[in-house]
Amino acid sequence: MKQASLLKRSMASAFCLVGCCCLAADPQVQRVEPQGGQRGGSVEVTLRGPRTGLGPAELMFETPGVAVESMERKDDNTVLVRLAIDAGARLGPHPLRLRTESGLSNLVTFHVGAFPEAAEVEPNDTPDAAQQIELGAVINGVVKREDADCFKFKLAEGQRLGVEVEGLRLGRTFFDPTLTLLGPGGEEVARCDDGMATYQDPLLSCVAPAAGEYTLVLRETAYRGDDNCVYRLHVGDFARPLVALPPTGPAGKPVEVKLVGGVQGPQKAEVEAPQARAEGVGNAPLPSEAGGAPTGVAMRVCDLPTVVEIEPNNNSKTPTPAGGPSALCGVIGEPGDSDFFSFEMKKDQTYDLRVHARDVRSPLDSVLRVYDAKGKRLAGNDDDARNPDSYLRFKAPADGVYLAQIDDQLGAGGEAYVYSIEAAPPSPVAEIVIEEQRRYVATMIEVPQEGCTPAMLTVSRRDFGGELRLLLEGLPEGVEAEVFPLAADYNRVPVLFRAAKDAPLGGSYAEVRAELADGSRPIKSNFKQQTWFVRGQNNRPMWSHWSDRAAVAVTKRLPFRIRLEPPKAPLVRNGWKDLQVVAERDEGFDAAIAVRLLYNPPGLSSNRSRSIRQKETSAGVPVTANGNAPTKTWRVAVEGEANVGGRVMVATDFVELAVAAPPVVASKGPVQLAQGQTAVVGVDLSHDAPFEGVGTAKLQGLPPGCKAQPVEFKPGAERIEFTVEVAEDAKPGPHGNCFVEINLPEQGETIAYNIGWSDVRIDPAPRKKPTQNAQLSGNQGAKG
Repeated sequence: MKQASLLKRSMASAFCLVGCCCLAADPQVQRVEPQGGQRGGSVEVTLRGPRTGLGPAELMFETPGVAVESMERKDDNTVLVRLAIDAGARLGPHPLRLRTESGLSNLVTFHVGAFPEAAEVEPNDTPDAAQQIELGAVINGVVKREDADCFKFKLAEGQRLGVEVEGLRLGRTFFDPTLTLLGPGGEEVARCDDGMATYQDPLLSCVAPAAGEYTLVLRETAYRGDDNCVYRLHVGDFARPLVALPPTGPAGKPVEVKLVGGVQGPQKAEVEAPQARAEGVGNAPLPSEAGGAPTGVAMRVCDLPTVVEIEPNNNSKTPTPAGGPSALCGVIGEPGDSDFFSFEMKKDQTYDLRVHARDVRSPLDSVLRVYDAKGKRLAGNDDDARNPDSYLRFKAPADGVYLAQIDDQLGAGGEAYVYSIEAAPPSPVAEIVIEEQRRYVATMIEVPQEGCTPAMLTVSRRDFGGELRLLLEGLPEGVEAEVFPLAADYNRVPVLFRAAKDAPLGGSYAEVRAELADGSRPIKSNFKQQTWFVRGQNNRPMWSHWSDRAAVAVTKRLPFRIRLEPPKAPLVRNGWKDLQVVAERDEGFDAAIAVRLLYNPPGLSSNRSRSIRQKETSAGVPVTANGNAPTKTWRVAVEGEANVGGRVMVATDFVELAVAAPPVVASKGPVQLAQGQTAVVGVDLSHDAPFEGVGTAKLQGLPPGCKAQPVEFKPGAERIEFTVEVAEDAKPGPHGNCFVEINLPEQGETIAYNIGWSDVRIDPAPRKKPTQNAQLSGNQGAKG
């Protein structure tokens, strides 16, 4: 019987361990091969990275147009996926995450192109060994160290050529490609390193000067390629405009624009402004007449009516009039050009004037000025913080007409120097972000069945105040979010996500927005989450993606849960206490669990290096309050992190933590001591709140060589005294502060804090007269 029981327990533990390993959380997609496909076709894609092949379930695309036909696990770290790409899918990147049964992967992008796809074929390192291609193709390749990839094709005289590289924008590594076009005789026809419209990726738009065979040479600028320097080279007879005028429009609406830049010259067209749930910049798809340009033109999403400059408006005598709040658009068309707009304002009316140029890929380095009707300068701005685009807030000193002037800081200009000035009264906006749990890693919300996971939101209020209510909509089935109102004087709020025991495994992108708790007026919400694809020197973001929704998934049940014991005694100013965290472990799960406070309320700090050790079930998280901590009750929670075949994060429920003023206040004057002496130090007590039982006081911070025993005191005691013993070799002179540590019993817990700081001084011991000399003096007197 005993052996059978042991066998059953061993088998149960083994099954539990197998279950833990099968969870394999924290999948990481490191490679997508190939990283794109042709619109209207299908392609088999391989996803590679740790734990991607353990329970793959779904690809969660942020944008429509790409669907999964099949998904097959190849091994623990590899998944084969067949994707179907709609004929009307938007060209360019489609962000996605792999959802497994146990977690969400990092965000990666799959890129849709207009042309048939082909692979680079080595050797093609020199023009003589160039790979033969046809116009209208996308080449998927990689540039390695000291490598150059060459491709040849034929052009007729006067034929248009469009070339664009997706390199840095694939988000793999700090890849800086450069592109050179060689003519039939090997002469250089065109070269591009960085394209303004394509960030650090190159593009070419030119016309063949003669018929013949041309060669494209693609390499890393400093010949520092490696296996991560992958690219998608688009080669075709397509137009490649650089910017649009106006560079702004309402989300998802058709906009009449002039496409500027490229060999085709300015072209009128209708484009659809980017889809967006918040203010921002996106790519507007180019019309089909463009011939398959792989990416669109940058446009600012804005609901203001558009006013396009009417030339001539390059002086204050002929400004372009703007009716009311509007987006003032134009182009600094030549060096030395300047544009003026006029608008009427009432006294004390306030306008925000914000330039958008660099963020819509214009080379303009704007300078913005405001004048009155007589030409007196009233306001101006060059750069807004670290943003080269200008911004200023202007309050009208009187009723009248005012002028806005814009030009380039260096006096430059050209057809691509477009801009938009959003001129409107300030509007209330709540900027919402999910805080990173790991630096430079976007936070995913992975909620285990029958479990809880945390997130912290930061909300920046712009031009409004008041208590906020946070709303999360579109969560997966079986998931609820607990979030309490955000106080008017605070900008961080914790959120707990819970999944029911029977919640189906699945995922969604949830919208996050804010509204005033009292509903007094509507406000806009901008939710943005940054995925850091590539960082440069000093961790400067070189290429990022901004999501406008939060990724949330229900995952398999975890083999542990944690709970936070509600504290009975308050935490007082200049005090400390341990919050007790208890782990509930499934049989067989013995791993350590790191535990830390989800957030520190104002004035509080906590130890972030504590853990529930292997096989143990509890730990304390030390929390301290400074002397200015607000005296109020906070709802706090503890997050727990463990390795369950990968990193997982859970949370306790919220508990209330009261922060209070010290119930007993101590005061004392400077402490004067002497070497080798015993001194009595008196401390006066005042009681601001009652306590039960017996309190303990300790004199702390005494210099080396000094000691004092703790003393006890009862409720209502007005004075306590410490007996301080000073060693003979204690260092004389002034010393740092000493203070009183108070410990009071409260409902089975202890209120602990420090109070009553004062200076300490140790005087040298009094000099003793030599005994022998004293006797001699007496004898001499007797003899006399």
